[in-house]
Amino acid sequence: MPYRPEQCPAVANVDELRTWVEAEFRRLAQSFEVVDNIRYNVLYAAPAGPIAGLTVFADGTTWDPGSGRGLYEYRTSSWIKL
Repeated sequence: MPYRPEQCPAVANVDELRTWVEAEFRRLAQSFEVVDNIRYNVLYAAPAGPIAGLTVFADGTTWDPGSGRGLYEYRTSSWIKL
């Protein structure tokens, strides 16, 4: 399940705030533990300032990093189709 931040409730003291913040951080950490699936948005232009390890889905027509439509990873200075 994706993480969705919750609004901080009204708190009476710092201890209540600390308890809420700790619980919120636990929920956030849990959202990183399991990924059942990933959905990439189709990109029609190269992203600005790519960094090594960036993974994107190119449309293959408007933006073709080299091998048509598909999933690409940016490595060092070029896009590699996965």
